[in-house]
Amino acid sequence: MALGTRAFLGRPGLRRLLSETHWPDGTPKRFRGKDAWKNWINWDAPFQGLSDELNRQRRFFWEVDEKGALWRLEIDQPGQRFGQMRHAKVVDDFFAHLQQNRTGHFEDEFPFVSLKTHESYYVRWAVARRRLRREAPVVFNDLQEDQLVHLVAGSGLVPSLTTPFEASALRLSSDGRLLHPVTTLRRVEESAGGSVTRVRESYLASLDVVTSQRLLDCCEEAPDLRS
Repeated sequence: MALGTRAFLGRPGLRRLLSETHWPDGTPKRFRGKDAWKNWINWDAPFQGLSDELNRQRRFFWEVDEKGALWRLEIDQPGQRFGQMRHAKVVDDFFAHLQQNRTGHFEDEFPFVSLKTHESYYVRWAVARRRLRREAPVVFNDLQEDQLVHLVAGSGLVPSLTTPFEASALRLSSDGRLLHPVTTLRRVEESAGGSVTRVRESYLASLDVVTSQRLLDCCEEAPDLRS
């Protein structure tokens, strides 16, 4: 006995195939495979500015201030900020995937990037100053139980940045800021099957003024060995 149309379309295998290649009304999807996420973007929207185009490409821009807060930017509206990333879990995911920007895009303006699935979050420091090449836009803003941590005000701890404090690992920048190593996950390649390989990468992070002062208050002057 022939299957009815509803029963035929209801077969799991066919349902899955249609969901990957067609919209529910039967319209073919424009993108397939690794680019399937682009089907959810309205490419024909009337908004045609530079920021609109970059948003469609899932490229976003952020800067980090001296206390470690993340601020959203629009690349075609310099000098303005468009909100702060305030949720600790989101901030944690952001910094966990931070790496040097070798994407071929915006490398001079945004030396670091956080790569997450199909999205690229380009990052720079809010304050322009001379920095070491491996100094990442990361700020430790507290010291808890011998661990340097980053706290998001009103939201909590960012676990991916929590780092055991090692006094011998401290570095002093040319402008007097304290730096300490921190590690993140760098995406190094994508296999043919679409899986992502990540490795630990070490950078230098800044300590904010308050945390730096706490450490300096604990220091003792070394004896003069010349006497």
